[in-house]
Amino acid sequence: MANKKYTQEFKDSTVQLALNSEEKTSTIAKDLDLNLKTLYL
Repeated sequence: MANKKYTQEFKDSTVQLALNSEEKTSTIAKDLDLNLKTLYL
């Protein structure tokens, strides 16, 4: 399994989305095609 590389801009915007959204973190991860554990690291 290859590790995906994400830009700092993507990381920052994803964290802000998770913090400021009323959506569940699992929904955000699914929408962005991320493993749920990736958002928790």
